[in-house]
Amino acid sequence: MSHWIPANSILPYIQTLGLLVTLCVIIRKLRAQPSPWAALPRIPILGTLPYVTGPNFPLQCSGWRRKYGQIYSYKPGLAQEILVVCGARLARELFITNSQSFQHRHCPFFYARELKLEDHFTPLLDSSPAIQTQRRLIYQAIKASITRGKGAAVHRASLGLLQTLRSHANDRRSPVLDLQQVIADAVGLSALSLSYGFDWTIKDLRACREAAVLFAEVPKYFAFFNWINEPSVAFPFLTRLLGTRTQRIRESATQAAQNLLESYQGLFALTMEKVRNEGVGSLDDSVARILLSDDDEDIPVYRQSILCGSAATAAFSTTAGTVHLLVGCLAAYPEWQTKLQSEVDRLAKTQDPLNSSNGLPGFVSDKDHEDACLTWAFIDEALRYYPIFPINTRVANQDYTLHDGRTIKTGQILFTVPAAINRDPELYEDPDTFDPTRFLNNDTGSAKLEKGMKLNWPKYRHVSFGSGRRSCPGSELAEYSVFVLLTQLVHCFEVKYEDDASHAIGIRPELVGLENHFSIPKIKFIPRRDLSHL
Repeated sequence: MSHWIPANSILPYIQTLGLLVTLCVIIRKLRAQPSPWAALPRIPILGTLPYVTGPNFPLQCSGWRRKYGQIYSYKPGLAQEILVVCGARLARELFITNSQSFQHRHCPFFYARELKLEDHFTPLLDSSPAIQTQRRLIYQAIKASITRGKGAAVHRASLGLLQTLRSHANDRRSPVLDLQQVIADAVGLSALSLSYGFDWTIKDLRACREAAVLFAEVPKYFAFFNWINEPSVAFPFLTRLLGTRTQRIRESATQAAQNLLESYQGLFALTMEKVRNEGVGSLDDSVARILLSDDDEDIPVYRQSILCGSAATAAFSTTAGTVHLLVGCLAAYPEWQTKLQSEVDRLAKTQDPLNSSNGLPGFVSDKDHEDACLTWAFIDEALRYYPIFPINTRVANQDYTLHDGRTIKTGQILFTVPAAINRDPELYEDPDTFDPTRFLNNDTGSAKLEKGMKLNWPKYRHVSFGSGRRSCPGSELAEYSVFVLLTQLVHCFEVKYEDDASHAIGIRPELVGLENHFSIPKIKFIPRRDLSHL
């Protein structure tokens, strides 16, 4: 016997349920206090989610700024309301002038414990002793590496990159160039040297199993931070409703964290072996060398391996993405590439041969950096226009009253959107145009002083490295690495798209986890001079 219920008998129940939901929503709105924040439109249960269209959420936030102002509320599904900060003046007030009120990060993932964020991934930690120790060590290692070591690891990495590009350009039978992998090898070499003190070449790097494991696991680990595509962020009840899925993800997160931690320990074991055999002085200037040279540092070996490893992980991922972006910008904006070639070639003629690496311009002195104004402006403009981290998170750790009297309550989650702030018309004229000269002094052609800018953002001329107490501790090394790689690449090669039609495609940002990855059409490298000496 078939047991079914006619549709016409169910319909009244559905209509009644719909009416009750509507009444509940109306009553809730009538009882609710008016919000002090401009708000995106919302739909019951779904919140603001139906209005998120297209693949680039950060740029959509920038568009909403024109309608809703510098700060507005965004509510994903049933999750807590989020305040989105898109204006430069307000971001400065919150995250620089009053950064002590917004020190904490927001981590909405149900598998955060399995990722062991509190154990080792310091970029997401609060201002704990662990993160302060790592930030101090990174600052010390970077300063020593650049000033005393003259950036030796960066130059070794650059040489390896150029050698690979030369071989590919000279051999028409070579397979298709995996540009991202070539860049990852070069940047990975520099990151491992800064962290562990290895004086390796790229050949050594490729032969190291522990390094291969680390760089294979980093993207797998970061993939867990893709909060836009994780439904439980907006609908927390799904973690219980979809128990099998929840358990599977937790197991995968546990394995990813374990693999990453084991690679940290394996690389640190290689460092310890080198120190036992050759002494701590055999290490390059690095986090490991500082740790092992300082008798006052009472840090367990396990924690030392984590400090070194997380420094390598952070330096590798973001710097590789930035170099890949800049190569794409050279091809996308050939008129600026020509101007960079003229500047770099002029500086190369004035180089002291003792400051060169295999005949390449070294650009190791402050004077060289000051003279390369257009190159620095090009780097700044690329980072402004295409920020690697398009959205950052903060949590208010105390009540804070804005200059206009509105109060941000303790526990409030905030998104700060560099993708929007970097295009704030209050800061930049014609912000949607790629124009490096915005960072140059129109009268002298030299780089503008930061105090001459409208915003006077500390340290940087854009917000892509973050702000306040949570700004990127490795930004100086990232800028130095990018500068060396870019100048030597421009000196040796012309960078072009493989076909002219690619200019219509251009550079497309894609949000992957916490970072922007950039889709770039196929590129070719044409030698500008004899590179047989490399």
